[in-house]
Amino acid sequence: MNTAIKNTTIQNRSKWKRLSSEHTIPTHHVKGTGVVEFLQSLRGLKEPKEQILFSIGFFLLKGNKNPAVKRFLSEYDYKIIEIKEIPTREFDLLGSAYQFLNTKMENLEKGLFYTSKNVATDLVDDLDFNAGQVIFDPACGSGAFLFNSNAPAEQIYGVDIDPLAIMIAKFNYFIKFSDAVSPRLYCEDFFSWFPTHKELAFDYIIGNPPYGANLDLRKIPSEFISSGESFSYFIEFCYRLLKEGGVFRFLLPEAILNVKRHTDIRDFILDRTNLNTIKKISMKFSGVMSDVYMVELNRDHTQEILFINGTSTVVPKDIYRSFKNHIFVHLHEQDIVILEKVNGLKKYDLSKSVFGLGVVTGDNRTKILSKKIKDSEHIYTGKEVEKYRLLPPKNYLIFDRKNLQQVAPDEIYRAPNKLVYKTINKFLKVAIDTTGSLTSNSANIIIPKILELDIYAILALLNSNLYSYLHLKLFGGVNKIAKENLMALPLPKLSATQNKTIKKLTKDAIERGAEEPLQNYINQEIFKLTDTEVEYINRIIGNKSRYLQNRHRTSTQINTLWGAVA
Repeated sequence: MNTAIKNTTIQNRSKWKRLSSEHTIPTHHVKGTGVVEFLQSLRGLKEPKEQILFSIGFFLLKGNKNPAVKRFLSEYDYKIIEIKEIPTREFDLLGSAYQFLNTKMENLEKGLFYTSKNVATDLVDDLDFNAGQVIFDPACGSGAFLFNSNAPAEQIYGVDIDPLAIMIAKFNYFIKFSDAVSPRLYCEDFFSWFPTHKELAFDYIIGNPPYGANLDLRKIPSEFISSGESFSYFIEFCYRLLKEGGVFRFLLPEAILNVKRHTDIRDFILDRTNLNTIKKISMKFSGVMSDVYMVELNRDHTQEILFINGTSTVVPKDIYRSFKNHIFVHLHEQDIVILEKVNGLKKYDLSKSVFGLGVVTGDNRTKILSKKIKDSEHIYTGKEVEKYRLLPPKNYLIFDRKNLQQVAPDEIYRAPNKLVYKTINKFLKVAIDTTGSLTSNSANIIIPKILELDIYAILALLNSNLYSYLHLKLFGGVNKIAKENLMALPLPKLSATQNKTIKKLTKDAIERGAEEPLQNYINQEIFKLTDTEVEYINRIIGNKSRYLQNRHRTSTQINTLWGAVA
């Protein structure tokens, strides 16, 4: 165990060392030919990046006689260095240079991910400034949103904690507004700035707040946010500054939509704001691994959300409120109908059930055995987990807690009835074990604690096409089945007769492989799904069902079975 920790520490140190020396070329940000080569040439300069950036900006403003420009330049005491072949027509050249001159570690620590011109324009292009509306960016960086808008100079307001970012933003301001007065761009920590400016109100609040940045939470008293996530605090406090009739748009990581940790900000958005639009941004951001979404809020009182992810769907807000952890997912109209049926029958979930991690050996190569030896016993791995049943085990383990890295309590492994689920898989595969056998950590354990639902009924529901579809829709197509996601799946109330019927059908599926009558019983008799809805579900999960041609036959079988268990 200590060796594993030591190796992990060495790997992390190596990773941080690499991040501390690598630089990101913001390919999403640059447009002109030769710009990448220019940025790379800056690495050959020995001067500090502050001096390099100021020298580039000084060159770009060369010849400007505006007194406000002279006052701005006089605020800095950097010696001008000669830099050759500076691209003069590149949008936000200074912002690109700054992101490149920072190491990946510096950008990560600051949550610094600059926005491309196309994305920035898309967020601000429809904003109207004819009546004096003011645009505000609370983490303005180099000013991509502010200066891609049609706002006149006097209707622009920005704050950023980074002095170099504000210097660059001021350069960009004067590049765009050569004759303007001094800009309202302030180098301050937004959360220190907020208490003395909370009476302000803005028509448009647009931004790309830091993700995962370190914040002094003592400055940020919030009754809504507990996660410590920087973008969540930016959403709450900036929304307070939004005028009636105003528009709030932030670029945010995909995690805000469905990660459990961010339930707090989703609750705030649903309960304290008017969520108007969620839109996936198709362009990838340099240095950002996850997808990025635009979230738009306002102060209206609508009951529907426009969700754009390739296609557009209007989603009732109550759908999101009905999901555990209030996750935001992209749904088609057919999805909404199906989910409303499922949620209409929701009575239980697995949140109060017992979950157990399969054995983590610390070294499978030496501890998972292919042949039985003294003191060893069978252990099931994920490879033996099929729908409803376990295949014969192929491996053995000497179950000595002292020699294993992580082990669940004995009563979990030795439970007389437990469910075993395959952890690495796109769709749900759950088997029942009645032998009290060990499982590895590729085959984790559920011991249901829902007295009103037979364990075979839970087994049947989790293995149904419907629940694989629900898992895919609610939690995405990742190849991992997470405990918290299983806990969030809605389970229906079943009558005593339904419990008996589904148990009989499930045992038939285990013993004879007769799965289709069980699938049809769940679809028809429990959830009342139509043929069209079932075909849609099967298409989504890639299952070419014979449901329609066999429906009459299986209905007859079910009716016969009803008589047998009534």
